[in-house]
Amino acid sequence: MQKQESVMKNQLTNGGNSMSDPITVIKQENAVTKIPFNERYTLTLNEASQYFHIGYTRLRLLAECNIGVFAIRCGNRYLIVRPKFEEYLINTQMI
Repeated sequence: MQKQESVMKNQLTNGGNSMSDPITVIKQENAVTKIPFNERYTLTLNEASQYFHIGYTRLRLLAECNIGVFAIRCGNRYLIVRPKFEEYLINTQMI
């Protein structure tokens, strides 16, 4: 609340042309926070590749063959359901 009041005071004293415009401050305060991979339910193929240390091409092939098991398709992209893929990896001897 104090930030907004100080921004309003700056805007009034500078004629509204200051760098600390209320719109910019609100955008900065409402910035999207990144959720760590281990807390997400679904991962993109790039994220899953980084998290599981498996190549992107191999993950894409696995996702194409296992839709409904641990992969879902959202538009033109594949998403890996992290908990189900972890189970799949535990139960599989070779990828």
